[in-house]
Amino acid sequence: MVLPRNKMYGARSSIRIRWPGLIQPGPVQMKSIAGIISATATPLDDAGKPDVGLMAAHITNLFDQGCHYAAPFGTTGEANCYSVAERIATLRALVDAGIDPARLIPGTGAAALADAVELTRTTLDLGVAGVLILPPFYYPDTGAPGLAPYYRPLLALAAKADIPALFYNIPQMSKVRIPVTLMDMMRYEFGDVAHGVKDSSGDREQLDTYLARADDFAVFPGTENLLDVALAAGGVGCISGPANLTADKCRAAYDVLKAGGAPDDAAVQAMKALRTAIQKYPLIPAIKHLLANRYESETWLRLKPPLRPLGGAESMQLEADLAATGVWDG
Repeated sequence: MVLPRNKMYGARSSIRIRWPGLIQPGPVQMKSIAGIISATATPLDDAGKPDVGLMAAHITNLFDQGCHYAAPFGTTGEANCYSVAERIATLRALVDAGIDPARLIPGTGAAALADAVELTRTTLDLGVAGVLILPPFYYPDTGAPGLAPYYRPLLALAAKADIPALFYNIPQMSKVRIPVTLMDMMRYEFGDVAHGVKDSSGDREQLDTYLARADDFAVFPGTENLLDVALAAGGVGCISGPANLTADKCRAAYDVLKAGGAPDDAAVQAMKALRTAIQKYPLIPAIKHLLANRYESETWLRLKPPLRPLGGAESMQLEADLAATGVWDG
């Protein structure tokens, strides 16, 4: 069923549809999420567990370099290689280590709804800025009718906590596309809680479809190469894996564009040049290789199976490609 759009939800939404079995959330109004968000990489200790000390130091560094938020346990963070218990324990440990939960937007999606519910509930209890929810995967794309029963209880948890949720569209990995009809439905039911979408599809037509709703829906491309396009069309930032390495460049470009600067500004071009160089290689191994160099720590080289490190020739060529940009500072 395609629902009419609730034009009230740009500020405060009180209209709700009575779906069977749904505990209706009350009206909400919450802080908008916007800016440069790093899809944070996860360092591993020699037992293959997240190294919380290194991760906390890295997230602190990302904030110091200009990231507005960090998004642990997304694709770049190898989220689906970890158990629910490992992800929860790591998030709690990061907060205990002094990371402000109000600047975290963890990934809480899972193939099993029960796992997604547990991840989402416990993450929301930490007082995070928001949650980024991957759709269920493995089974073929079932469209809005199949996805709505998965997202509805998760958004109900977010509504109870008054914390926004973002949909995560990355169909090349999940094999599930987030249709705009689902977002419209959830936005109608939950108002501001159904806050926005990260689009990592790489499909410009898909991004444009989301951006058509950007007047009252937070749209983040999953690449900084489309940051200028998104901001010009009402998008609010980007959520990027390479921002683990280029946070300062991404923030400089964001500030220029928000101030009315042009896409050909040097700061914007520097950001894009680095992203283009890095994304020619397997992204997670490339990011971890470069982080290992930056922090002079081989711990960053470790990856969860089935991911594998870059080969020696690849690593050398990656470093050469970055040096050739003229804007890479290691």
